[in-house]
Amino acid sequence: YVPRFLLKKFSSDSKNINLIVLRKGIVARGPLSHQCYEDYLHGKDEHLEKAFAELEGKASQIFKKIELGATLATEEEFDLVLFINYQL
Repeated sequence: YVPRFLLKKFSSDSKNINLIVLRKGIVARGPLSHQCYEDYLHGKDEHLEKAFAELEGKASQIFKKIELGATLATEEEFDLVLFINYQL
């Protein structure tokens, strides 16, 4: 699983991304909404899904700040480390 806000960094139009289709040995274009995604990846526990969604939202804003060269607050640094750990 890869959060959509990260995949968008590799898209020229924020909607599609180039993909390698291993079975066919070709590069194709596909919609971001269908890539690196799975329903109920963390189970059907809505509380867990909402917690991950909240953390991803924070991480998205933190990445934007980093791209702008802004200094992160201590809480943002903690959230970023937490987000990275969950991605591993």
